[in-house]
Amino acid sequence: MMMIVMQMHELAGGGAGVAGKGGGKQAKGRDKDAPQYSEIVDECKLYIDADIDIPLPLLARLIKFRLLIIKDADMKNLKACIMRRGLLKLES
Repeated sequence: MMMIVMQMHELAGGGAGVAGKGGGKQAKGRDKDAPQYSEIVDECKLYIDADIDIPLPLLARLIKFRLLIIKDADMKNLKACIMRRGLLKLES
């Protein structure tokens, strides 16, 4: 579990400190390309660093965050596939 949170922390821009409750808005110090709701990872990291179990509501938001990342990657892949097929049809 700790390894997953650490990987997501790096993916989310890492090391920016705890962000306020922004409702998914861009946190200060975050990379522009950081996924939406990436402040959840910072909150989870605080619990892991303190060697405390992550509360279930926060864990649920962490899972949702991960699913949003997977969805975003899948949408990008789908868009690229459609673009390639569109280009192939145009060349024929």
